Amino acid sequence: MIKFINPEFIKEDSTEYPELLLSNSHDGTTSFTLDVGIFRLVCSNGMVIKTEDFGSMRVRHYGYDFDVIQNAVTELMNKLPEYIRQVDNMKETELEPEQILEFSRRAAMLRFNNVTEETIEDVVDLNEFSDSTRKEDDGNGLWEVFNRVQERVIGGKFKYQMGANNNKERKARPVKGFKSQVKLNQDLWELASSYLQTETAAA
Repeated sequence: MIKFINPEFIKEDSTEYPELLLSNSHDGTTSFTLDVGIFRLVCSNGMVIKTEDFGSMRVRHYGYDFDVIQNAVTELMNKLPEYIRQVDNMKETELEPEQILEFSRRAAMLRFNNVTEETIEDVVDLNEFSDSTRKEDDGNGLWEVFNRVQERVIGGKFKYQMGANNNKERKARPVKGFKSQVKLNQDLWELASSYLQTETAAA
C-alpha cells in the first residue's frame, strides 16, 4: 500500500486530513485499488472511507495507460471535499447512551466470527470497548465514539472471553494485514455513516 497526501487538504486547526491509498499486488493478479483514507494526528490510526458509496476506483493491470490512473486519481480528489463534509457532520452528531452501546456492539462483531447481537456481550465488555483512552476522544459525539471504537477494533489490546463457556480471558491482538485493516475500516466507516444518515433524516 502506498499513501499520497495533498498539503492543500491539511487544515491548521484540524487533527485529521485525507490521504489517497493505492493498493496493489506484487504479482499483478489483482487490480490497482484507489481509496480515500482519513489520517488522525492524535492517534496515527488510518481510517479508510468506504469508497463504494461514491464509486469504486479499480484499474486493471493490463491494457491501461497512465491517463487511466490519472483520471481515477483526479476523480477521487474532486470528491475529497465531500468526504471532509462527512467528517464535519459526524463531529456535529451526538449519540444517546443506547446508541453508543449499539454502535459498540455492531463494531465488536466485526472482530469476531460466530457471534450474534445476543452473544457478543458474553465475549466483550461493550462499555469498556467504547471507553475513551485520551481526552481528545471524550464525549458522546459520533466522531469521538467512532474513533475510540475504531482504535479498539484495529489496534486490539482489549480483553475478551473465549472457550466453550467463555471462561478463558484473552487480550485481542492488533490487526496487521493491510487488506484486513482496509476492510475493517471501510465497514466501520459505513457503520458510522448509517448513524449520520439516521440523524440527518430525522433533522
